[in-house]
Amino acid sequence: MPNISHVPFFKIIGKLGVILFFVLSGFLITSLLLQEKDKHGKISYRDFYMRRILRIWPVYFLILLLGFFVFPHFSFWIIPSPMFPPVEDNLYIKLILYIIILPNLSVALFKEVPMVSQSWSLGTEEQFYLLWPHFIDKFRKFLIPGMICIVVFYLAVKLLLGKLAIYDLFWQHLSNFWSLFNIDCMAIGGVFGVIYFDNHHKIKSILFNRLLFLAIVVFTLIFLVFGVNFGFLHYEIYSIFFGVIIFNLACNERYKNLLEYKPLNYLGNISYGMYMYHLIALQIGIQCGIYLKSNLVIYIITIPLTILFSSISYEYFEKYFLKFKRSHV
Repeated sequence: MPNISHVPFFKIIGKLGVILFFVLSGFLITSLLLQEKDKHGKISYRDFYMRRILRIWPVYFLILLLGFFVFPHFSFWIIPSPMFPPVEDNLYIKLILYIIILPNLSVALFKEVPMVSQSWSLGTEEQFYLLWPHFIDKFRKFLIPGMICIVVFYLAVKLLLGKLAIYDLFWQHLSNFWSLFNIDCMAIGGVFGVIYFDNHHKIKSILFNRLLFLAIVVFTLIFLVFGVNFGFLHYEIYSIFFGVIIFNLACNERYKNLLEYKPLNYLGNISYGMYMYHLIALQIGIQCGIYLKSNLVIYIITIPLTILFSSISYEYFEKYFLKFKRSHV
């Protein structure tokens, strides 16, 4: 059956969607940590980690439970692809890695687990959370140079591992893991967070320039539509583009209310669930498409199902944990 997976846009947008989230996360977490340190004179690590746990862990472990112990027992959920070896292969090692929030390491070592593979980015995110409050706290006076050093260090290691990967399986696995540990993209988002919070007027005036912003938006859209790949600096260049756009939408008075609509706000509330449940919805869509011999059915079914599952999860599952999150604000 014909599909649109060969279109350049769809070849690059999957990982770039995650990179956008990493940049946004770096921007928001940096801004919030700086606000807390400025207001209270310190960062409460306990409250920070509890907020992250209450938001992320419930859905994360629910998906693990389904992916490891429920779906493998039903042929409907089996994906016959070399990308997805049987869950039973290296089961205990994979399960332990997922439980201790190292799904990105599991993917690097053993490929992907059906319906669970999207959680690799949560591993990267949680590892970022583990490091970032301490970095902000200890290097407050040197944050932008420190973040630039993180980007340079990440790229240097990436280049080295890319050369070593041709010699040995160990280096291949380490290179695979490092390519999923995109802390440099979060650091780029963090730079924009520092510029915003510390009110760097000269840099802000440049970033707020209307022509520059519109040019970045237009060129980013063109690059995405045509699937432009920037090679070794692919994700870093897109991260800078995303950072400029996020900075303007969050801080520029001209555009601050551009996305302030109730439907968009609600989608923002359930966006985590949409990311975590979309593979389940996609599998249902694929099975329906196979049965009806139509790829169009896949696209028609998947998005509404993703929103439905995410809404149910948010209203009747996630909110139970989120009410405890308020006590750690």
